[in-house]
Amino acid sequence: MEFETVVRSRFSCRTFKKKKVTKKQLTFLFEMARLAPSAKNRQPWQFYVAQYKNKDACVEYMKEWANKFDPEHRTSTVFQTAEIINDAPVLIFVFKDTNMDFLRSDTLSIGAAVENFCLAATSIGLKTLWICDTWCIKDKIENHLNLIGKDLVCSIAVGYGYEKPLLRGRNSIKDIVKYED
Repeated sequence: MEFETVVRSRFSCRTFKKKKVTKKQLTFLFEMARLAPSAKNRQPWQFYVAQYKNKDACVEYMKEWANKFDPEHRTSTVFQTAEIINDAPVLIFVFKDTNMDFLRSDTLSIGAAVENFCLAATSIGLKTLWICDTWCIKDKIENHLNLIGKDLVCSIAVGYGYEKPLLRGRNSIKDIVKYED
């Protein structure tokens, strides 16, 4: 796919088919993520692939959290996100080391790697959802996976999507760019 087409086609998918994502496809996505720029070339990202019991555990932890803090599921998106994760064939946890001192630059670098991953997925016909809602269970996930010393930054649901992107409004160029006079 041409770059502009990939960028314009990428969207946050919330309904996934039960079709398997191959290890070869995932390896390609990680290769593209690995090539993202990072501050001081620190490459602070680490990925964990969850497809079965660890993905299921994430879903249960999220529903447990949502039921505790929002039993009617009216204000929190966590329960809905858990349902999306449940349907996605693959969930990628994105971690960084907890002892890293470059919080802002590492966060920006991880964002670049995640977007490379999502764009690469779009380029090969996969859909993604970049997920922040796993923040509410980060301690449970870190402990469950026995990843002491790792800090869960975000997650990515990956698979073949049912839906087509909604045409969502974007700010105009004149509203987001200011040129020096």
